[in-house]
Parts: sequence; C-alpha cells; structure tokens
Amino acid sequence: MNAGLSGALGRMNPRERTLVVTLISMVSILLIAGAVWMVRGKLKTKEEAISKNRESMAKIQRLAGPYLEQRARTAALTEQLKSNPDALSPDNPVATAAVKTKVRYRNAGDTDETSTMNKVLQVTGELKQRPLIQKKRGVKGPQIYRVEKEFQMRRGYVHVDDLFTFLGEVEALDNMVFISKLDLVRWTRDPDYIQIKSLSASTLRYDEDEEAE
Repeated sequence: MNAGLSGALGRMNPRERTLVVTLISMVSILLIAGAVWMVRGKLKTKEEAISKNRESMAKIQRLAGPYLEQRARTAALTEQLKSNPDALSPDNPVATAAVKTKVRYRNAGDTDETSTMNKVLQVTGELKQRPLIQKKRGVKGPQIYRVEKEFQMRRGYVHVDDLFTFLGEVEALDNMVFISKLDLVRWTRDPDYIQIKSLSASTLRYDEDEEAE
C-alpha cells in the first residue's frame, strides 16, 4: 500500500502532491480528534457515574445508622406489643393504682371521709376495641388495636390533690396502659373537690394472624 501510494504521489506534480498530502493529513487529524472526543466522552460518562455512585454510597452510609436504629426500635416495640399483659384488660393497672391511692372524698356536707380511690371509682361499660389502621377489604396481615375500658365516679367528690396523686401513679406505671380520656367536674360547693365523670384507660393489642373480612 505504501509503494502504491508513493508511486501515485510520484506521478503527480508538486501542486497536486501537496493537496493530496494536506487532505490526508487533515483526514488523519479529524479521525484522531474524533477518536479522542469519543474516548473523552466515555470517560466523562464513567466519571459522572462513579461520582453518582460515590454520592449514593455516602448517602446510604449516612442513612444506614438511623435506619437500622429505627428498625431496631420498631422490632422492640412490636415485641412489647406482642407480650403486653394488659392487652385485654387496661383497667387492671388503673384499678391497682386506685387501690394504693388514699383519697379524701365527700358525698354531701363539709365532712371529709377517707378511703382508697377504688371505693369511689368503678369500672363501667364493655371493653372497646378498634383498629388503629383501617385496612382494605380482603387484606390479611397483622393489626394493632386500641383497647379501652371506662371508669366512672358515680357519686361523691375527691380532693383535687388526691386526684392528681392518683393520676401521677397511673402515668408512672411501667407498662403500655395510658389514660386517653378524662372528664372532670368541680363541685360547686367546694372547688377543691372534683368528680370524675369519665376516665378511659387505654392500651394497644397486637394481632398477628388477623383474618381478612
């Protein structure tokens, strides 16, 4: 090929030879430049991909800790829900606190009587349960229920200080029972005395194998 090209160039006059050589040089330069441009484009694409991967990895590393902590908290809470001893009796811990709390109460007149809270605060009504999340019809799977039991003070009024002591005892219990509703009425004859019209003790119940409706 080189011999043929040399022979062809040799048969040309100087002007033609110069034009042909210049054309070949320009074509060669364009081919090299195109090749370099393509290589640089591919390298840039790879560099951008590597940069995005590094950013994604850094983001994953930043989120991994909180995500794993959240998963651990969720697992611990699920286990606590599954083993909740008061899942069907949120009234029991409240009743226990009522037995331990001494109160001053009045039925009528201005004379205090002393007793324990359970003598004036009684459980009433049926156990209420309702799902925290309403699932679509036909969907199976675990469900968490909110379970409630109501108390009432049918007669008499308890001194406000003793009432707050009782409420503090309930809130300090190390369990999953909490007071979700509290309706109080002050005694018009003495505002230091209060009647509990309604108190709802609530907890959560985990149902692992709930059947679809």
